[in-house]
Amino acid sequence: MRVNSPIMSVDVRGSFGPGVVFSKTDGTNWARMRIRTPQVNSDARVNAKRAMSVSSRAWTDLTGGQRALWQTYAAGIIRYNSMGQPYTVQGICEFNGVSALCKLMNVAAPTVPPTGGPPPVFLTVIAEPYWHLAIAFRVRWYAFIDPYKVEIMVSPAKSWPQAYYDNQTVLSAVKPGAPAEYRHNLDIDKKAWGWKVRGLTAEGVAGPWWSGVVRVEG
Repeated sequence: MRVNSPIMSVDVRGSFGPGVVFSKTDGTNWARMRIRTPQVNSDARVNAKRAMSVSSRAWTDLTGGQRALWQTYAAGIIRYNSMGQPYTVQGICEFNGVSALCKLMNVAAPTVPPTGGPPPVFLTVIAEPYWHLAIAFRVRWYAFIDPYKVEIMVSPAKSWPQAYYDNQTVLSAVKPGAPAEYRHNLDIDKKAWGWKVRGLTAEGVAGPWWSGVVRVEG
């Protein structure tokens, strides 16, 4: 809306208080309501943020020698970005990641880096809609050697890229690694659900994600 008042007799820019934004267009001063996009945090996202927060504080409790071990550990783990370029992260990042996974598994957070490798690779992961009283997402996994735990994440799929959508996680579950079947009821108003599944070791080392989309009809 256009405003005529003493405060608008000068060029005012920026926001005032929690709800008003001032601007000027074509020589006319304007005031509008500030638009705030609600940040909806699912239980899964809240739990993940809480685990990372606890891990970050735990880093300060480590001795200098323990931090040096994590730095050495991090330097030996090579990752690749979307362009295929290799990179490494700092020791605190590896510590936070391992500690957060241990917290999700209800395992004591480590003070020294893991000594074991990644969990066994899945032979296959089957994800499909399941009908019984309600439409549900069903996932099953198989491996030669069972991982210690299995992490399952589900989110509403988007038109692009039609896969798991990280910032709208509605489910984050950690289950025993023995071959099993896990079910989670779905909202039938959503026709597609993205999923990710990976194995975890008792030391907090994660394997590669398996991901895909489950489509439901209701």
